[in-house]
Amino acid sequence: FNATTQISVNLTENANLSMTVSNILGQEVMNIERGSVPAGTYFFELDGTSLTRGVYFYTVRADDCSVTKKMVIR
Repeated sequence: FNATTQISVNLTENANLSMTVSNILGQEVMNIERGSVPAGTYFFELDGTSLTRGVYFYTVRADDCSVTKKMVIR
């Protein structure tokens, strides 16, 4: 993405929801905590204007479950 992007998460049950963004070296560059939320769809709005171009990884955590995906800032 270039400036901003939106990541959606669909929870089937209540959970503690958070997302972290790490650079290619594994250094955390962003952290968004939502806390305890009910089941439903949630959106994380990422503003990449403060990040340099390159490859990053975002991890969405809901209690003990997590998903990590790659993203590229151009």
